[in-house]
Amino acid sequence: MSLNQTFPFSLSRQVTQFVIERLNDMRAQINAGKLDELDKVPLLQRLIQYRYPTSGESMPDRDIISEAMGQMYVPYILVDSLQC
Repeated sequence: MSLNQTFPFSLSRQVTQFVIERLNDMRAQINAGKLDELDKVPLLQRLIQYRYPTSGESMPDRDIISEAMGQMYVPYILVDSLQC
């Protein structure tokens, strides 16, 4: 099952696709070692690098996408509603 099928709502699909693209870009930057040292580490970078304390496993992409969407979804709806 693709990640796009996981989030079926049309507005959610747009946000999901945006987050998936950013996630892939961030993961490519991490793998290439091309990240700048910043005072504030971007959310996606923190989520990619996070390890569950009990198992040491990394967070699955589905959970990263859900968390990132939750952080963006309300502002996205507000901006979208103002454009009507």
